[in-house]
Amino acid sequence: MGDEIRLLNFISNIPPDANPYQETINYLEAVAAPPTLPHWARLTLKFFIACYSLMWLQSFYLLYVRFKTRTFRLITVTRLGLWRVDVPNMSGLAYFLYPPLVIADLTLQHKIDEGERDLTDKVPLLACKFLVVLTASW
Repeated sequence: MGDEIRLLNFISNIPPDANPYQETINYLEAVAAPPTLPHWARLTLKFFIACYSLMWLQSFYLLYVRFKTRTFRLITVTRLGLWRVDVPNMSGLAYFLYPPLVIADLTLQHKIDEGERDLTDKVPLLACKFLVVLTASW
């Protein structure tokens, strides 16, 4: 209730020679500005970006070794005709696809926190991350 009273007091005290719409816009922009993150939170975000970059490079090397030794198979058929999912290869593929999406998500979050972007791009990115995890976890 206090915010509404402050806004009404501001509007009632606008000088008559000023544009009330522009003054109200300036007041609301100043009051509704999102708070800035502390320095440690921004450093933590950059640390996680570095960790996911390292994870992506390690998964790239894992897939490279699997392809080089010709042991990369996602699904094999046993002698009984049963399908068997090769879990290490599937996990390596998930670890290869997931970190670039997380890096893009964290970079976008950094831009949102700085006020350079809005949240419209974040929803499809979260959906893509979920699909990669869902596909790789069966």
